Amino acid sequence: AALFQRACDAKDLPACVGLGRLYADGNGVQKDETKAVQLLRQGCYVEKSDDDVGEGCYYLGQLYATGRGVRQSVDSAFFLNQRACGLEYKAACPQDRRS
Repeated sequence: AALFQRACDAKDLPACVGLGRLYADGNGVQKDETKAVQLLRQGCYVEKSDDDVGEGCYYLGQLYATGRGVRQSVDSAFFLNQRACGLEYKAACPQDRRS
């Protein structure tokens, strides 16, 4: 968590996403879903820079879908999932686009 924090402070967006995921789950840090939301937003609301940015949108959408750290919003969850897919984060995309 300390290394993620240091890298996130240096504006490394994948590190912010990684740190946000740790806070969302309480993995190695005290669980803080509000802080997780803040960190995941840093990695989501920027122009595409790498696949981890899409990952931030995806996990932020999961928090909106379940109301963890934010007011539950199916619309926001859907938007964020679509954004994650558009940023080429494959877990957010439909399994088979050919059908």
